[in-house]
Amino acid sequence: MTAVAATAGDVPAPGAWRGAAWAVARDLRLAWRSKAELGVQLLFYVIVAALIPLGVGPDASLLRALGPGVLWVAALLASLLALPSHQENFGLCVMEALSQAVPVLVSPGVNLAPEIVKANAGWVAAIDKESLTARLAEALSDEAERAKRGAAGQQLSRQYSWESATTNLVQLYQQVLASGGADV
Repeated sequence: MTAVAATAGDVPAPGAWRGAAWAVARDLRLAWRSKAELGVQLLFYVIVAALIPLGVGPDASLLRALGPGVLWVAALLASLLALPSHQENFGLCVMEALSQAVPVLVSPGVNLAPEIVKANAGWVAAIDKESLTARLAEALSDEAERAKRGAAGQQLSRQYSWESATTNLVQLYQQVLASGGADV
């Protein structure tokens, strides 16, 4: 709201605010499991809420009309990362989301797609309007499934952690040393 006092007619419909509050509360409940996850989702939510006014302009009546919908969409999207791409070699942002138990929606062009399917850590959709719309609707409509796939994604991300990578590298070096370098 602006510094100008709001009148009763300027207040958005209570249902819209309730919907936005419900989405925020739901995501906070999901995120409370991990403080880092909570921080990532809240940061995304705050960034979206702060950037929308910059994109639409300073018209207070327009911002009041758009506000509840923008907040609701931002809250929903904070609980899912979508990365449809024709080619994404590794998808670092995908792995970062998975490490915070945020499930992902990717396309087959994201090289992690087979691992995501195998681990049931998200959804894979072809890059076309119908497929993306269907998978996005499926993902956003089931909170329990998002939480389940988020937990699976967090488990998957551990395979790519520094700890795991260094352990694998040390094992490889030990095998090379044990074989006298014959396998190199």
